[in-house]
Amino acid sequence: AMSAAARRGDPRLRHLLRRLDRIDDVLGTSPRDRARLAGSRLLVDVNDRAARERAAEQWVVGPREAGWELHREIGWKAANLAEIARLAGTDVVPPWFVVTDRAFEEVMNGPSPERSGGGATLRDAIDHLLRDRDADETRRAARIRALWERVRLPSDLARHVLAAYRGLGGDEVRVAVRSSTREEDAESAARAGEFDTFLFVLGRFALLQHLK
Repeated sequence: AMSAAARRGDPRLRHLLRRLDRIDDVLGTSPRDRARLAGSRLLVDVNDRAARERAAEQWVVGPREAGWELHREIGWKAANLAEIARLAGTDVVPPWFVVTDRAFEEVMNGPSPERSGGGATLRDAIDHLLRDRDADETRRAARIRALWERVRLPSDLARHVLAAYRGLGGDEVRVAVRSSTREEDAESAARAGEFDTFLFVLGRFALLQHLK
């Protein structure tokens, strides 16, 4: 069954291997016996690397392009949604798209909206605020949030986000804007309630503002 799943490119293969790993841990299976599945594990790894290479150049990813293998690029919440759709069908999960880590890094390394010191990039400006020991955490957080609200998103990012938005049903569809991070909704941590969620966001301008 395992080899058949590997030949078909069955998305369940990753989960079958994880389940077998847990069983082997309990039973104390020898490394020699575990090695019998090395080919299947290698296939999963090769496919994962190829998917990550493709995603590394993307601003936006949809459910048909992702799964658990992209959790570093899109965060665990989006990776989990994509994996559910992959295993159970896209009708199980409402339409969605996710902005990638590449996009986040582009904005962080882009021009800072703060012209009066603090550095040339948004990252520099945030680092400068974090080093300000005269302000408490609440004040520093508010000032960092204000930076994000004033930052200009790269035109390519805005274009890809709005194209994905139109793909959800047009320019006047209400959506939720939610976080998806590497430490969120993972097996080791949930981070529930730690990030903002915006509901009933309507229109292109509102979407880009709430994305920031």
